Amino acid sequence: MLHYVIATLMSFALIPLVLSRHIDLDTRGRHEDVRGENNHSWQVTRTHLRLHAKPPRVLRVKEGENQFLECQAGGNPSPVIHWLKNGVKLSQNGRDEDEESTVASDDLLQIENRVPKMDIGSTTSRLYLDCISAKDEAEYTCVAENPYHRTSTTTQVYVAPSSEDVTCPENIFGTAPRIYAWTKTMIENQGQETKVTCRASGHPRPTIEWFDSREQELGVTGSSKYEILPSGDLLIRDLTWSDMGNYICVAANVHGTAKEEIFLYPAAVSIQ
Repeated sequence: MLHYVIATLMSFALIPLVLSRHIDLDTRGRHEDVRGENNHSWQVTRTHLRLHAKPPRVLRVKEGENQFLECQAGGNPSPVIHWLKNGVKLSQNGRDEDEESTVASDDLLQIENRVPKMDIGSTTSRLYLDCISAKDEAEYTCVAENPYHRTSTTTQVYVAPSSEDVTCPENIFGTAPRIYAWTKTMIENQGQETKVTCRASGHPRPTIEWFDSREQELGVTGSSKYEILPSGDLLIRDLTWSDMGNYICVAANVHGTAKEEIFLYPAAVSIQ
């Protein structure tokens, strides 16, 4: 199991992070990226942000095609991602008030009951371009940010005319769900709570359900351990080692379903 965890973390460029179950914290709660003397644990890393996967710098398409741009970023704290079209922010679900347009405040790294909040994560976002037309020819920018850093990458989309007549579907009866932003991986300290993201578009508005690796539905009992937020994100409280594993977000409406998997790693904390 440990080899699987290490391979998963390394595959998302979340190193140097946690190569064991233990995170050392001195009594003053400092966040450092130095190895402990016992050679078996790591201290909390400094803040950072990095793009792991970028869309192409140039995308050439034809009218009528369907395409998407995908962007993945990882950091400490975990980043949020939004998209710009020619410098103007895009809403991917038609409900601006539901978009996570601001990053978390500085209390992400404060000590609560002497248990630090690590919040190291990787976020993926897709921008869908449906039935492309000349108006979609533009510069698209993926913007990733957390409270301390901001980075971006840009794609220029060129649209060539089609040799055939292009008729776009009207979708008068609605559209199937698509998940356009989700947490790919999350590392958080045991004893803390964490939020993993799942944002979906579709008409009618999709419902969001969450399942664990045993396909048990979460957030439907009277337990306070799991809470599905109005945005569709999943809040997991009081993390323990047994919470490690994959979590599945399922978005559904009458036209279909979409799902994505999230990997959660609960790290142990050693108080010195």
